Amino acid sequence: MVCPVISVVIPVYNSSETLLDLATRIGHHLDNQELDYEIVFVDDCSKDNSWAIISSLKSQNIRGVRLTENAGQWYACLIGMKYAVGRYIVTIDDDLEYSPEDICLLYAQIKKSQYKVIFGLASDKYRKQGKSNFLALIRNKLLNFIWNKGITDSFKIFDRSILYENEVFKLDKHFEAYLSQQLDRKFWGYVAVSYNRRAVGESNYKLTRKIKLLLLLDSHYNVPYRINFVLCIFLLIALAGGSLIFSIEPAAYILLSGGICFFFFILKNVTSLVQEPSEELTE
Repeated sequence: MVCPVISVVIPVYNSSETLLDLATRIGHHLDNQELDYEIVFVDDCSKDNSWAIISSLKSQNIRGVRLTENAGQWYACLIGMKYAVGRYIVTIDDDLEYSPEDICLLYAQIKKSQYKVIFGLASDKYRKQGKSNFLALIRNKLLNFIWNKGITDSFKIFDRSILYENEVFKLDKHFEAYLSQQLDRKFWGYVAVSYNRRAVGESNYKLTRKIKLLLLLDSHYNVPYRINFVLCIFLLIALAGGSLIFSIEPAAYILLSGGICFFFFILKNVTSLVQEPSEELTE
């Protein structure tokens, strides 16, 4: 295979119903643009038949990697980036909420600019998810304060050179944390993209997974204490509201709030949340 211009990395978890459509649309779109490409599916140990579908799709342009245990979207993306060989790497979710047809919007922008990474941002994303734009804005500002995170999203394109130094793959943590620490913000760019309501299934990010991701990101952003402080403050505020609403006795409130804060402190500083399972590569 000719070294592709674009590698499309897709983390997969229980998405058997969308994979064929996703691969078909990506291929049709990039073929129409006469761009050499590859698709790298990374199956995060799905419980459905996602891996069987990926295996059936394999071709000159499509490869599959299967993790031997569930490690999370961030790690699946890392593995996909490691195997990608394209000049530019695109990451897109497996649920068709982002349109594959917008890949070339990202590509056109990065080609004509000084940017090393371009994020696709959809202004109506949270509304279509049934969430509050205001609360999402507050959340994002809080995370930026805690981690100096910057505005990011899962749909993006970047120059693969930012992952390497002297041909050695450097990415060893969550991509967003790595980017914040390695790439000046003047090389970050943004493009408006479309967003679609989820056609099938539901989000795999339940509360426990979100908490684990929050704590993992905190360890990757190297801010060992500030997140504990902010998290404790928010828990205290939330519990204070609960004490008023449910008439919790002050002494019980203090014990409960202290216990929860202590639990999160121990969970963050003692429990290892970074999983690095072995992977299987199918050509």
